Amino acid sequence: MLLVHGFPGTPAEMRPLGEVLNKAGWNVEGILLPGFGPQIASIGVCRYQDWLRAIQERLVAVKREHAPVVLVGYSMGAALAIGVAARDAPHALVLLAPFWRLGAGWRGLLLPVLKWVFPHFRPFEKADFSNPDVRRSIYSFAPDIDLDDPTVQASVRRLSIPSRIIDELRKAGRFAFRSASQVAVPVLIVQGSQGLLVKASHTRDLSRQFVGPVQYREVRAGHELLKSEGDIWDEVTTAIADFVTSFEEE
Repeated sequence: MLLVHGFPGTPAEMRPLGEVLNKAGWNVEGILLPGFGPQIASIGVCRYQDWLRAIQERLVAVKREHAPVVLVGYSMGAALAIGVAARDAPHALVLLAPFWRLGAGWRGLLLPVLKWVFPHFRPFEKADFSNPDVRRSIYSFAPDIDLDDPTVQASVRRLSIPSRIIDELRKAGRFAFRSASQVAVPVLIVQGSQGLLVKASHTRDLSRQFVGPVQYREVRAGHELLKSEGDIWDEVTTAIADFVTSFEEE
């Protein structure tokens, strides 16, 4: 089983799910996408095709050693997983809050030009490091960082992300939507009904694009479906475990 993290995460955000699946008997591996984790400062050189290529290469390697293979993606990682599955099919696909549409209306139209107006942004410039959600967000791409160290806090505040990477996310999402019609393997989609970053209505639209069998589950949650301490954790993991069980004996 190959797990693909979201933006701007690392495999660490997938670890709780990976541990549940490993205890259920699956060999589980998480991939670190190019430009993430320790390389986050250089993410501006990456294109969404680089992320697709990295996942596809790892999927091919995993398929040589294991069967069946289930590809699992979260948020941006789910969009990339769709694109890869259309090219090199796993046995099944699990999509958690799958991102494919960034913005709507005039805001969505402006996103491609923002990279020229504001070439960089600092996402944590005014961060409150005592806020658990802020800390969780930072730990998602730097799990070993000491956020209680004033020097480290200053470095995080200076972290600059090229705005053009948002355009790459947009392109990855559009590619995922187009690619869905080429995915014929069984698909499980788990979506938060209260999601703002990835809206349930958008995910329902995406679910209708697949040509293979689709199981769609909505849970009472926002975008964060991977918090093991959350109220819906058991519901999410049970849905995934039940789905993948049918492939264990293949």
